[in-house]
Amino acid sequence: MFSRVTIFNTRNSLYGLYLAKVVWLVYKENNTLLRIEGGDYSMPLKRDTDMVEIDVISKNIEQFNIVRSKNKEKLLAIIKFPNSTQTFMIQNIPTTRPKRKLVSPSELGEERRLNPFTPTQLNLRAME
Repeated sequence: MFSRVTIFNTRNSLYGLYLAKVVWLVYKENNTLLRIEGGDYSMPLKRDTDMVEIDVISKNIEQFNIVRSKNKEKLLAIIKFPNSTQTFMIQNIPTTRPKRKLVSPSELGEERRLNPFTPTQLNLRAME
């Protein structure tokens, strides 16, 4: 069984990125486990636009399986090599992205009335 894991906006970058997208996947050729890191890219990679770093972790792996906990805040990765098996856990995964508050145009107008000082008025006052 083979899986793919995508981690968005991680600060655990190997290449000094402030926020990185990291994908762990098994490439079909020789069952090669790859770690792909970059900024904003999509899978499959586009040769002209996607700038990423690709690390070969291991070749000829027999299993790469991901198990998610019931509360979906933890992942357990199981990697079976020809001579050994390794597991690692990823914790504190956000279950939902923060929702943005939608603001109506009338609310924007109220804020403008409360603070009517604008840069245009600043320039006019400076000229007086």
